[in-house]
Amino acid sequence: MKIFKTLSLSILLAATTVSSVAKATNSYKVTLVDIPAKTVCMKHPEAADATKYFASATVINFEIYKVGSTADMEKIIKSLSSDANVESCEAGKITGDFSAVTLSLKSAKGKAWFAAFVKKAGLTHIKINNNAPVEADKL
Repeated sequence: MKIFKTLSLSILLAATTVSSVAKATNSYKVTLVDIPAKTVCMKHPEAADATKYFASATVINFEIYKVGSTADMEKIIKSLSSDANVESCEAGKITGDFSAVTLSLKSAKGKAWFAAFVKKAGLTHIKINNNAPVEADKL
């Protein structure tokens, strides 16, 4: 019986040592990025390649971070809707600081068009997936 106790204690200590060594080798990096107000935030798997995505997408869902007041949001929607290439532009649900927008285009446009389009509406930055926000001109 004493042998079993010694053996089980040895296995327990060995397992603890191995798991603590394994945990010590894992490292995590956390990067906090400040998102500027009036930033277009997009989450779409195909948007990882922005050139390809904007060249093929006719329906674009995005959120605007810290858009401001309801009047500011209405002004942005009106500006986005006024473009000749837009079939419809609708404001969606507000979740915290994010206001959803659904944009339907008559035909797919490129990323340069989209960047100029959102900048004309007063939106300053674009954030795609988990990338850092970039100025609309630099998309």
